[in-house]
Amino acid sequence: MKKVEQINTGIKPIDTVTSIGELVGWLDPNDVYQVVAYTIPAIMFGEYHNGFKLGLENLEFSQIDSIRVFNSNCELYLYRYADSTTGKSSSTLRGRLREDNPKTYTEPGYCHDASQILIGNRILDESDSHILISEDRGFQLLIPSNWLTNKIDQHRLRVKTRNYLSEWDNGQLSYCDHRFVAIDNQGKES
Repeated sequence: MKKVEQINTGIKPIDTVTSIGELVGWLDPNDVYQVVAYTIPAIMFGEYHNGFKLGLENLEFSQIDSIRVFNSNCELYLYRYADSTTGKSSSTLRGRLREDNPKTYTEPGYCHDASQILIGNRILDESDSHILISEDRGFQLLIPSNWLTNKIDQHRLRVKTRNYLSEWDNGQLSYCDHRFVAIDNQGKES
């Protein structure tokens, strides 16, 4: 079991994002990111580096319910919310950019890293760019081929998360946020 560690981390709140262009404006153009986009028709897995590569689908801003764009250093998390005047889904997204160990954040926080197994341990279809994996109940994931560095039947696909803790007045630590760090199958707790 991994232990609680101190970490310098910070959050930049994001009030309004109205387009894909504004969304990517929060990202470093020199970095490569993994992406999980929850949209109206599907959950899409893929990557972002000077453009989205998300399976066989195009990412339409109006269909995004929530999106996580992440790497080992940061996560951009945006979601669609209910408009307080109409009660209907908003036409914009809001959320936050969380960065770990940035030079601008000097006050330490606490974190605990974990990994969760994702469904699927059988390859149904494979191409140069994507792999379709499945499991006994029929659920399927279409993921980029480069996310599998080991055989899927021996090393399951995992989402690695960083869970943040805040310290209460009495010294007790409590979970306050989490973010995706990586999706891969490099081993049990790599």
